[in-house]
Amino acid sequence: YAVGWFGESAWALRLPAVVFGVAALPALYYLGRQIAGRQEAFLAALFMALNYQYVWYSQNARGYTGLLFGVLFASILFIRLLSATTPPARLIVGYAIVAALSAWMQLTAAFVVLVHGLVWLALASKPNRAERFAAAFPAFLALLLTGVFTLALYAPLLGPGRGQVTDAINA
Repeated sequence: YAVGWFGESAWALRLPAVVFGVAALPALYYLGRQIAGRQEAFLAALFMALNYQYVWYSQNARGYTGLLFGVLFASILFIRLLSATTPPARLIVGYAIVAALSAWMQLTAAFVVLVHGLVWLALASKPNRAERFAAAFPAFLALLLTGVFTLALYAPLLGPGRGQVTDAINA
C-alpha cells in the first residue's frame, strides 16, 4: 500500500518495514514487562534495537518486522486473554484480527498461533477442568476466530478463482 500511496520508490517500498520495526521495540518492552520485569524488558528491547540483523530487517521489504510486531502484539493480547476472568469481546476479536493479519503478512505467524493453542490446551487440561476450561474459553474462541479470519484472508488464493489470481500475478 505504501507504494500505491507514495509512488514507486525505494523508501516507499521499505516504509512498512521501518514502521513495524520501530513499533516492535515498545511491543517487545511491553511483553517483557508482562513476562519478566522492567529491567529485563528494557535490556531485551535495547539488544534488539542494537542488533545488526534487526536493523537490516527493519529496512528491507520482506515483511519480517511485520511478522515480529504481529506476533509480539498477538502474544501480549493472548496473555491478557488468559489472565482476565471475563475478557471483553474487543480483546477476543482484537487478538483474532492481529494474529490473522500477522499470518497474512507472513504465514510463519501461524506457528505462533499454534503455540498459543498448545498453551491454551495445556491450561484447559489442568485439574479443576471445569473452572479452568471456563476461564480459558475466551482464548479458545479467539484462536477459532483467528483461523476463520486467516482463511478469509487467504480465500482469494484458495478458491475457484485461484487461476485468475495466479494468471494476474504471472502476467
